[in-house]
Amino acid sequence: VSASDPDCGVNAMVNYTLGEGFKHLTEFEVRSASGEICIAGQLDFERRSSYEFPVLATDRGGLSTTAMIKMQLTDVNDNRPVFYPREYNVSLRESSQTPAQASSTPIVAVVATDPDSGSFGQVSYRIVAGNEAGIFRIDR
Repeated sequence: VSASDPDCGVNAMVNYTLGEGFKHLTEFEVRSASGEICIAGQLDFERRSSYEFPVLATDRGGLSTTAMIKMQLTDVNDNRPVFYPREYNVSLRESSQTPAQASSTPIVAVVATDPDSGSFGQVSYRIVAGNEAGIFRIDR
């Protein structure tokens, strides 16, 4: 942020601070001399996706003005999908059905979730082992 003061000398010098009631905001800091707002803590879209806070510009004579800062975070792909439950146990009887009949019968529905937003949170599935004979498939 930037503010100017038409006074001359010492009274023209401006210092910047977080507004009252926002000193607890640990994710950002305001550089007193320049007004630069810097990241000071970890940002996590899933925990908080936006911030709104005032920055106060005060001259050496004690006069001040306030600017409201509104920030929107953009999510990154920082979470893995998680199956719930982690393990699925299925018991099957041997079947007298034809392969065509058996292939249309679902035997288990698995569910995984990913807390990331947008396309980063979309989950796709694939069988990674144990299906060398191609007996099982995934219906989407």
